[in-house]
Amino acid sequence: MAAKSSLRTKENSLMACVSRRILAGSAIGGLIALIGCGKTGKVEDFTPGADTARKALTAALDHWVAGNKPGTVPGTKPAVEVVDTPWKGGQKLKSYEILSESAQGSGPRTFNVRLTPDKGSSIETQYMVIGIDPLWVYRKEDFAKLSG
Repeated sequence: MAAKSSLRTKENSLMACVSRRILAGSAIGGLIALIGCGKTGKVEDFTPGADTARKALTAALDHWVAGNKPGTVPGTKPAVEVVDTPWKGGQKLKSYEILSESAQGSGPRTFNVRLTPDKGSSIETQYMVIGIDPLWVYRKEDFAKLSG
């Protein structure tokens, strides 16, 4: 009986891993498809303006502070999608402060953010914002997983 339980746990873990990879692959595939369909296909074509990116990040983090789950942030236009592993894992956020935007050249807009969880001390991390509609907000570590 213990062997069946262990096998079932391994199957569930494998399915969760495969599901995450499919979701990440879908996001990358969607961006590639959009780039492929564009006239120029430049990265800049899918980099939001600074103000738009900051508003998307603010909407995402406000959504977290309100106790909601990551994913689609309701009521945003353009749509905002959030990928953040600690948040998805159940971490609660008490407050945040967007400290600055980092100059990254071409590519996603990158913001330095101080997060204050409901338990523990504040941490500083980065968020990347990319896309036009939807706007994708990724925690740095999650964005790094996309690029391998």
